[in-house]
Amino acid sequence: MAACETTPHLLVESPDAQTPPDPRFGLLSVSRIHEQMDPHAHNGIAYETVCDPKVRLYEVDTGCPDTEPATKRGDRSTSVTTADPFAVYAVEQCLDGRTSQQMQTRLRRRLLRGERHVVEAAVYHGLAGANPYLRHSDTTVINGGEPLPVAAAVGALEQRLALAGRTATIHAPRWMAAVMDAEGLLHRQGPNLRTILGSPIAFGSAYTGHPPEGTEDEQTWLYATGPVTVRRSEVIEPARLDQGGFNMRTNTPFVLTERVYVVDWPCGTAAVPTTLPRVDVGIDLDSITTRPPSTPEP
Repeated sequence: MAACETTPHLLVESPDAQTPPDPRFGLLSVSRIHEQMDPHAHNGIAYETVCDPKVRLYEVDTGCPDTEPATKRGDRSTSVTTADPFAVYAVEQCLDGRTSQQMQTRLRRRLLRGERHVVEAAVYHGLAGANPYLRHSDTTVINGGEPLPVAAAVGALEQRLALAGRTATIHAPRWMAAVMDAEGLLHRQGPNLRTILGSPIAFGSAYTGHPPEGTEDEQTWLYATGPVTVRRSEVIEPARLDQGGFNMRTNTPFVLTERVYVVDWPCGTAAVPTTLPRVDVGIDLDSITTRPPSTPEP
């Protein structure tokens, strides 16, 4: 078996046992979360929605009664929104003398603490087959792709979403919270930070400020969507020590904890560059998307 690192120090309970995960002001804090989703939703979801209401005007005729009445054009106003699943997981291959229950408890803590970041990475960059995602090449770029000051960029995105009769959810890299606060753009409302128009802002720790795919630009980009819905399964434990969790390829036992996510929003995404240069905070996306070890076939 693979060797594990040991320590002579006294093992005490981790502070993480008393400190809950802190998802404040990230993507999950502004989303409508459906826990224990229907098992069929593990394959993804689809629904019809109204993106362009196609409500129109006509001029009321005040002339003679025999005047031709106004012609009213009819258009289909519904479109289909689909969302595909992805999964997050945590795995332990070094048991270090712990019992199966102790390992499962530790893994669950790891998953709950780290899932926010990797979910944001999937939704922002389209990792692990997540769809929709913010940086998709079909994202609508407004203002002709010309950079705007941060305040104007936020306002432009809000107006764009208002055309579809929706409140915007603004998506920004987490480091921009200090910038927006300095400009007086943030208003605290319960667990959320909002704009003056009430749009929630998701400050994602995995958001990088990159432009939509296929666009080369060094500025920091902001994105906007309609309301975000997150469906997620219960925490699943497909590999446990007491159920024979063992990786035959590496000749090591392992414990695995995971859950499935489906994240969606209606009616596409809008984006605009700001006048702020992009800041590199060292997010390693290559380390996020891997395949967990699989249990042996029976």
